[in-house]
Amino acid sequence: MRKLWKGVLLGAAVGGAVKVVQEVRGEGTIEEVGPAVAKAAGQAALAGAVVGFVLDRRDQRKLRRFQRARKGNLSGVIAGAGALAEAARPALQTAAEAARERGLKAVEAARPRLEEAFEAAREMGGEAAKVAKPHVEHAADVAKAGAQKAGEAAKAKLGEYDLPVIIAV
Repeated sequence: MRKLWKGVLLGAAVGGAVKVVQEVRGEGTIEEVGPAVAKAAGQAALAGAVVGFVLDRRDQRKLRRFQRARKGNLSGVIAGAGALAEAARPALQTAAEAARERGLKAVEAARPRLEEAFEAAREMGGEAAKVAKPHVEHAADVAKAGAQKAGEAAKAKLGEYDLPVIIAV
């Protein structure tokens, strides 16, 4: 319906404008121009209404055809997908079983290597601890000596100030 009304309005406007231009160029009185323009606008509006009506009907047919096609295609697609899934199920189950068996074989093959790596890491960790022990003890001795020096320096500095000394027993 929208195109019908657009056709009426556009036809009336164009028909009236064309007739006004023709009458202005011609030799007619103002009393004769008004009815002539109205008649031409009415005729053009009728022609625009016919064109708009035809376009509206065409759009409605296209819409109905599209909706029918979409409805039919969707059910066909769903049915096709279901049939495809049923056909693919045995192949997918076979592939899943094969993948599971290969995965179990890979785990069994990798287990000895992982155990060897674990033992090697444990031995290296023990050796690293043995190598690091003297260095850590030396660092602790150096830190202890530094702390004692800092403590003595702090005592000396505090001794310079006249502060009351509290001795806790």
